[in-house]
Amino acid sequence: YRSVFAHVIMDDSEDDLNYVVAEATPDEDDGDEMGISSANTLRNRLHYLFGRLVEAISSVEHPIFLFLDDMQWADASSLELLLSLLVSGDHDDDNTQCLLVAGAFRSNEVDEAHMLSRYIQKFEEAMSVNVTSIQLDVITKSATHILTSEALLLPLRLTRGLADVVHSKSLGNPLFAKSLLRQLVDENILRYSLPKKRWIWDINDVKSVSVDDNVAELMKHKLLRLPNEIQDALKLISCFGTKVSKDIVSKLRSSSENSDDAITTFLEQAREEHILDHNDQVYKFAHDMLQQSAYDLMSPEEKGAYHFNIGLRLMSSVSTEASYDALIFTVIDQINNAKRYGVTEASMNISCAKMNLQAGKRSMEVSDFVSAWQYVVYGISFLPEAKWESSTYELTLSLHEAGALACFVNVDSTNLQINLGEIFENAVRFEDKIKAYYILAQNLASLNRLKEAMTTVLFVLNELGEDFPEEVSPEDVQTAMMSTQRLLDGYSKEDIVGVPRLKDEKKQWAVKLMDFLTPCAFMISPRLLPILANHMINMLVKDGACKESAFGLSNYSLCLITLRHDYEAGYSYGKMAIALLESFGAMGSLQKVKCMLQNMVNYLFEPIQSTANVLLESYEGLRATGDNEFACLALSMYTDQLIMSGCLLPVVEKKCEEFALRSMRLHQLQYCRNLCCTHNRVLSLTGNAEGKNPFDLLRDNDIATEDDLLQESLSTGRSGLSQRIYFLRMFTSFWLKKYNKAAEFAAQFRNAGRISMRFIDIYCTFYEGLAVFHLARCSTDKVIKSKWMDIGEKSVDRFKVWQEHSSWNFENKLYLLQAECHRCAGENDNADAKYLAAIESARRHRLLHEEGLAMELYASFLEETGESEKSKTRLSLAIECYEKWGATAVVKLLHN
Repeated sequence: YRSVFAHVIMDDSEDDLNYVVAEATPDEDDGDEMGISSANTLRNRLHYLFGRLVEAISSVEHPIFLFLDDMQWADASSLELLLSLLVSGDHDDDNTQCLLVAGAFRSNEVDEAHMLSRYIQKFEEAMSVNVTSIQLDVITKSATHILTSEALLLPLRLTRGLADVVHSKSLGNPLFAKSLLRQLVDENILRYSLPKKRWIWDINDVKSVSVDDNVAELMKHKLLRLPNEIQDALKLISCFGTKVSKDIVSKLRSSSENSDDAITTFLEQAREEHILDHNDQVYKFAHDMLQQSAYDLMSPEEKGAYHFNIGLRLMSSVSTEASYDALIFTVIDQINNAKRYGVTEASMNISCAKMNLQAGKRSMEVSDFVSAWQYVVYGISFLPEAKWESSTYELTLSLHEAGALACFVNVDSTNLQINLGEIFENAVRFEDKIKAYYILAQNLASLNRLKEAMTTVLFVLNELGEDFPEEVSPEDVQTAMMSTQRLLDGYSKEDIVGVPRLKDEKKQWAVKLMDFLTPCAFMISPRLLPILANHMINMLVKDGACKESAFGLSNYSLCLITLRHDYEAGYSYGKMAIALLESFGAMGSLQKVKCMLQNMVNYLFEPIQSTANVLLESYEGLRATGDNEFACLALSMYTDQLIMSGCLLPVVEKKCEEFALRSMRLHQLQYCRNLCCTHNRVLSLTGNAEGKNPFDLLRDNDIATEDDLLQESLSTGRSGLSQRIYFLRMFTSFWLKKYNKAAEFAAQFRNAGRISMRFIDIYCTFYEGLAVFHLARCSTDKVIKSKWMDIGEKSVDRFKVWQEHSSWNFENKLYLLQAECHRCAGENDNADAKYLAAIESARRHRLLHEEGLAMELYASFLEETGESEKSKTRLSLAIECYEKWGATAVVKLLHN
């Protein structure tokens, strides 16, 4: 089993085994009071790990066949897990699941409005699932002949007449036919003859037997023929469903006034009548129709009494204070079912409400938010009318908080608002409303109402004593940066890790809320980022550390690089953030911070091939922790770095297509759009665009082309997406020799107004610099040429700084920009030397595409200076690099 487990986590080291075990449960400091942010990830984590498990135990040689019966009774959580396994998983053409699922349900109980119908439609619409519908009709007369013959161990010629009658009376229902044969035996019409040593019957007696017109009534009449004691025992266990553990039956016996083996005896007699099956652990009805028939022997009042009595007898075996006891679910389910039939005991109501709260919380811990909501509803129903009075205030508050959280995850907006309204209207202290405000903000953010979410959180922070300016000015930004610098002056990584833990609950909430604000601010109010970092670090230094404090450090790291261009300090504080999270053992948060730092900080220091691989590893880690949103962000960032690292374009093309589909399956539309844009532009370089449209994935969202997506991003203010489109257009325009367009798109990219510096900003500077140097050479207008040269020289100056931190990533780019600058200035000897240096540097740092680019530009320079033969040689080498890269469209241009 260790090898299977290692496959699930994709590593067999002890460290990684411990990592996954740690990730299987919430972080220690993420208890119920502070664990709201993890609620949405719990289900994702379960789905991901279950999918990995199925992949680990299945293979082409040993595929899995999974049969699910009675799917008409499946709950939403089970169907969501199945949907994730079949549709939303990470499988693709190279990683096919060796899994076949067969599901059976009663079509007469499933109409178009039934929940199962909606999921079947999702399966049928999914591109990753082949769905075959099989209609199981009644069995034929010939099949009934075989069934009867085999049951009686007689030839077909002897049983044909009996089988015809059985088929006629059962209407071809196999369960009905089997039950009818049993009824004939019970009434001694079908009997075994010892002299003849076979079964015998009178066909006229068989024809005269009256049967019910449905299976349920037939089952019921069969049970009514049993002794009352057996009926009572069957009624008892029918209250548990189709099966009950022998341990539960044992507890019922021990809590009974008569502690003999009567219940067990009667159940054994029912087994002899083929009504029950059993093994070492459970009693199980031979068919669910038998369980339903036994349950229907009782009136509604009797059902309520039975359920309540069972719950009461089992309650003595559990502790309501236990953190988890499986028996609690059994007890509270029985009590809740009794209440459904109007049977309660007033003196027990508060205990029942507490047990429902406990069951709801435990259900959420195992990602069953649908059941959690049902427990909360029952828990609230046990509360008195004046539930917000002091004696039940805390219990009432906890139930409504749990209900709001369950409704948020279940996307039940109506009941979410009802629960939040109860808290806002009745909570006495503002601290008691914080969790509700946090859930409200998360819901607003999930609906893309980011401004409303920010307004809500800023209001709460203000009430907690953390003031933020209504409008952030440049002066506010500079003041915050200077204040943060003073706060951290003299602190080493060891000092940060050694800061005492934050204990004040209000301040914990303040830091958590500021952490929530950070991604919102990044998208719509970037000037707020330095202010947030300052507040979070102020609390870290003065009040203590919590895991969210690390996001303040990583935020400050980004601000230092963007605003102060202090790259070394920014890199250092990023490492501090990682060290702090490692000290907390907060692996989910650690993967998040690593993901952001790899794309915004670390690429300035570490080889791009390395940071790209870390992003892919972060994706796996984030999926394992259930954070699908950041996982898909990691994929988007990974493909960006993959392209710029010179990875072969056919590989990038395949990755873009695969990751876009994966993001769509995981309901991460934002990153699916990013990847579709990247895929579209890669196709234009590989020359494979004909007949392919990556935006077909988005047609359900009224997006058919890149232009549609750009217009939507501009109209909705999504500057990040519009910038990405401008960057990719600039990138491909440059490679396809459309230098005017490249410069135009670069200007549009810069004018979008984002404050933070990202990975793509560096590469925009590089390609824009090369494009404008080309335009400067071609321009005869001195003013225009001067404008182009000014932009190009600024690009050179920036790369001089960046090259100091990572010669691996930026040295060849600096040399190539300098070569083009010297060329424009007529300094041919210097240009020649820089071209050669750029070629050698790109080759040494395994940047294939940029080696080809340096060769191409050097060939152009040599042609310009009259060295045609050398130029042809260099151009041939450039084409060779491009062919290896897979840039077929670029190769065609150069051949032309």
